[in-house]
Amino acid sequence: MNANKMRLCLLGFGAVGQGLAKVLLMKHDELVDKYNLDLVITAISDRSGAAINPDGLDLQLALDTKEDTGKIMDYPDFGVGGIDGLGVLDEACYDCLVEATPTDIEDGEPTRSHILKAFNDKKDVVTSNKGPLALNFKELINSASDNDVKFRFEASVGGTMPVINLGREALAGNKIHSVQGILNGTTNYILSRMANEQTDY
Repeated sequence: MNANKMRLCLLGFGAVGQGLAKVLLMKHDELVDKYNLDLVITAISDRSGAAINPDGLDLQLALDTKEDTGKIMDYPDFGVGGIDGLGVLDEACYDCLVEATPTDIEDGEPTRSHILKAFNDKKDVVTSNKGPLALNFKELINSASDNDVKFRFEASVGGTMPVINLGREALAGNKIHSVQGILNGTTNYILSRMANEQTDY
């Protein structure tokens, strides 16, 4: 039986994007065997441009290209220079946008525009970018609902702890009165190091 194929467009190939590529390489067979799900990345972009192949990109080659040259546009045969995220979304064949570009806390761009375009094109979206969520949450949620697509943003909060899923699904029917703790990974790291090393700010 053929696995259900889901084509992903990955915008952002820094630490998060490369981390996803590594996990997909490690877990590919397990996802197919356990969940009958074949996740295929058909486009990857970074600041230099993109690599786009409707049949899917070789993730190890993408990682090697990024490490060797620092530019995904140097991906052999399928690399494209001078294309931005919106251009990639126009060119790529995909079912779900994985938005992992750097956070902009001033206006949430270009992530906000990437997400809205994907929604308008009837594509699901997963993001780790908290900028547009903090600034444009209602607009994004409403657009996802209006376009009948899925919007997942668990990786953008709580140092990627599954706090949103916990509240929405695992604790459904319970009243949550408050949430306390250090839910930011960077702050947690700094404060833990200060405590462990007994250093001042």
